[in-house]
Amino acid sequence: MKAHHLLFQNSIDINPRMGTIKLNDKRMALISVEALGYLRRDLVATLGMERAKGFLLRYGFASGYNDAESIESMYNWESKRELILAGPALHTLEGIVTVEPDVLDLDGERLYMSGYWRYSFEGEEHIRHFSYSNEAVCWMLVGFATGYLTKIVGKEIVIYEKSCIGKGDEKCYFVAQTVEHCAPEHRDILRYYEEESLVTELDKMYNEVKTLNLSIIRSEKVHKELTSLLLEGKNLSTLIDVIADVLGKSVIIKRGEMNQAFESKFLTEEDYDRYQKWMRKENVQSNDFIHIFKIMANKDCLGKMIVLGTEPITKEDRMIIERALSVLSIQMYTQRMIAQSLWQKKVDFFDELLNDSYDKEQLIYQANHLFNFDIEKNNRIVVIKSISEEKNKDIWYLLNTTYPKLDIFMKKGYIIMILPKNVEEKSSLHQFLHEVQRLVEKTFSNTMFYIGAGKASASISEIGESYKGAFQICDFLRLAYPTKNKIAIYEQLDPIMLFLKSMEPKELLTFSEKTIGNLLDYDKNNESNLVQTLKSYLDNNGNLNQTATELNLSIPGLRYRLNKIHSLCEVDFKTGQGSFHCQIAIQTYYTMKAINNHSFKNEKIN
Repeated sequence: MKAHHLLFQNSIDINPRMGTIKLNDKRMALISVEALGYLRRDLVATLGMERAKGFLLRYGFASGYNDAESIESMYNWESKRELILAGPALHTLEGIVTVEPDVLDLDGERLYMSGYWRYSFEGEEHIRHFSYSNEAVCWMLVGFATGYLTKIVGKEIVIYEKSCIGKGDEKCYFVAQTVEHCAPEHRDILRYYEEESLVTELDKMYNEVKTLNLSIIRSEKVHKELTSLLLEGKNLSTLIDVIADVLGKSVIIKRGEMNQAFESKFLTEEDYDRYQKWMRKENVQSNDFIHIFKIMANKDCLGKMIVLGTEPITKEDRMIIERALSVLSIQMYTQRMIAQSLWQKKVDFFDELLNDSYDKEQLIYQANHLFNFDIEKNNRIVVIKSISEEKNKDIWYLLNTTYPKLDIFMKKGYIIMILPKNVEEKSSLHQFLHEVQRLVEKTFSNTMFYIGAGKASASISEIGESYKGAFQICDFLRLAYPTKNKIAIYEQLDPIMLFLKSMEPKELLTFSEKTIGNLLDYDKNNESNLVQTLKSYLDNNGNLNQTATELNLSIPGLRYRLNKIHSLCEVDFKTGQGSFHCQIAIQTYYTMKAINNHSFKNEKIN
C-alpha cells in the first residue's frame, strides 16, 4: 500500500442505519470546526492560554496516535516511509487541514520532515476568537502529527511551526524531528504532553487562585503597614527597612544618575558587594537576580527601586513591590513638594532681602524659622550650577545627603549652599569647595559645573551681598571657562567685583576681549609679554624710567614695545579714558589667571 492510494471511501466505514463512522473499527465523529473554535475559546477563558495550549496539544496527540494505530494495521504498507506519508494524507481526508509534505528524510534512527499546512481550521478559528497571536497556534495539528509520528517511528518526536497564519504569516509551515536531533529551544514543547486531565488542570488553577488570594491578602497587609508608617510621618529609610524585611531581599533607592544609593537596606555584606560590582558593571552574573522598578508620579520618574536577592522574585513579591512602589511614590513626591515649597520660601527671603526697603526685624524673624544658622553671625553663600539642567536636582540630592546639617536649596537651576563660620573653621574654604567639586565630579562624570562663593558676611545686609555676589561669580565662571569645571571665591575676584555688580558678566568679558584681545593673541603667537609691559606702564602712571627699571628694559626698547602695544590695542592707553579701559581689561585677565591657579601663561581670555 502507498500513501497516495488512500481514499476516503476505502478507509472510512459509514453505517447510516446505526449512525456510526469507523476507521478500522474505531468509531469516529464529524464535528463542526466552529464548535471546535468555541471549545478553544472556552478552554482559554477557563484555563488560560498556556493551559489551553497544553490541553489541545494532548488532545491532538491522542487523536494522531490512535489514527496511526488504525491505519498501520489496516493495510500492508510498502515501506515505513509510505506509512509516515499516510499521516498527512489521512489528516487531509479527515478535513482538518490540507497537508503538503516538503521534505522527508528518514535515516535509521533519525527523522526530519517538513511541509505546509494549508487552510488550517485551527488558525482560522483562533483569529476569529482572539485575533492574531504572538506565537504559532495550530496546537491540535502539532499534537496530531506528533502522536502519529511517535507511534509510527517509535521514537520521541518534536514538531513545531516555523510560520503560522495564526500569528499573521502567509502560511503554516511545520518541522518534525527526532528529539535528540532537535535544537534545544524547540524541545520545550514536550512538557505540554505530560499526562494531565482537565480535572487536574482545574485543580491546579484552583490552587493557583487560592495562592493568589493569599498573596493579595499579604500584599494588602504590607500596603496598609507602609501607608500607616507614611501617615505617621516616617522617613524613606523606615519604609525601605520594612520592604526589605518583607521580601527577604536587599532594597536600594536610586535617584537620577547618582552612582551611590540614596537610601538602602542591605541584608548581607555579600549583597552589598554584588551591588557595588553591578554598579561598576563588573562580573554581572545571570543568577544575581537584580530587578529594577521605576518610582513614578504624574509621569515623572522620581527614582528607581532596585531589589537584589539570591532567588528570582515570585508573583507575590511582584504584588508586594507594586503596592510598595505606590506608597514610595507618594512619600517621595510629597517630600519633593515640601522641599520645593521650602526652597521657594528661602528664595523669596533673599529676594526681599535684596530689596532696599526690607523690614530688618521681620526678616530676621523669618530667617530664624527658615534656616539652620544665625543670620547675624559669620556666614558665606555658595552657588553651584551645572551646564546640564537636568543634573542640578541630582546634585542637590547628593549634597543634601552628604551635608545634611547645611542649608541647601535651589533657585531655577542654581544650587545654593549656606556655609556657617564653623565650616571654614574645620577646614579652609578652598578645601571644602574642592571637596564638593571632587564629590560631584566622581558622582556625575562628564558634567560641567561651576562653584562661586560670595564674600563672608556678619549681618543680615552683608549676607544679601554674599548671596548676590555668589550668583554673579558663578555666572562669570560659566562664561569665562566654558570647557572647565571652576571654583572661585569673592576674594579672588575682588579687583573686578565692582564691575560685575554694575554690569552683566558677559558684558565685562566682551569688553575685556575687545580691549586687549589682539594683544593677548600676539603674546600667545610670538611668546612675548606685552600684556605685562602694559600693566607695568599703567601701574607706574606712564613713567617711562620707572617702567623700564621695573622691567629691566632700555628706554628705546620700552618705546618699541609701547608702539607695538599701541598698534595692537583698540584704545589709546596714553589717554585717561584709554588707560582706565585697559586697567579694567587687564584686571579681568589676571583675575581669571588667579582662578586658574597656575603660573601665568599668555593666552586669550576665552
